Amino acid sequence: METDQKIRTLLEKLGLTGSEINVYMYLLERGVSMSVMDIAKGLAAHRPIIYKALSLLLEKGLISSTLKGKRKQYAAESPSKLRNMINEVTIDVEETIPDLEDIYKSPKNKPIVKFFEGKKGITYVFADVVDSLKRGDVYYRYSSSKDIEKTNSYLPKDYVQKRDNKNLERYIINSQYVESKKTPDLNRNTKVVPPEFDLFDQNIVQLIYGNKVAIIDINTETSFIIENEKFADFQKKIFKLLYSKL
Repeated sequence: METDQKIRTLLEKLGLTGSEINVYMYLLERGVSMSVMDIAKGLAAHRPIIYKALSLLLEKGLISSTLKGKRKQYAAESPSKLRNMINEVTIDVEETIPDLEDIYKSPKNKPIVKFFEGKKGITYVFADVVDSLKRGDVYYRYSSSKDIEKTNSYLPKDYVQKRDNKNLERYIINSQYVESKKTPDLNRNTKVVPPEFDLFDQNIVQLIYGNKVAIIDINTETSFIIENEKFADFQKKIFKLLYSKL
């Protein structure tokens, strides 16, 4: 009885329905060719159910059919045919796994985090902002730089040109010191953190753009980008709330 259940479980895992298993096992146990009428009688099942099961078993190569007079007879093939099914499933799984891995790694399901060290890494982050955004897009920036000239030294040479050519609008929360060093710009909307609240001089830059959030530590010249739509949307909402309160 335990062996019977083990066999049925295996056949279910290979995709056989209950009716297919019943017909296949019945033919296997009898070991002779049988007509639809005989199979239906032996299993006490309706013939339409038997016809459907036989058709599926023929497709899978687990049974064969022959003509005896005007009637078709069906017989079970060797159980070794199951190995072919297992091999086909294995090949399909191996071919499908890379596609499933792509879905698993997709930003919609799991954040992608990129970490950078050094000046080139910071330059890459700034370049990614103007390269990945489309014309007329908006991005958000916190800037607590102590040295505005040093921060600007990390910008790609074509950063300003690309930003302005795409007409990118930006909302910025600065320290009062940084803002005092900036020149007016129609596409730049700025609020400052009041000095009585905080000096805001940690030398950190945070950028929120598209489905990404980037953080740059000028002190250690390290930076990283988190690519995830929900995380970026969450950060945008926090930025907008703070911006509205300043």
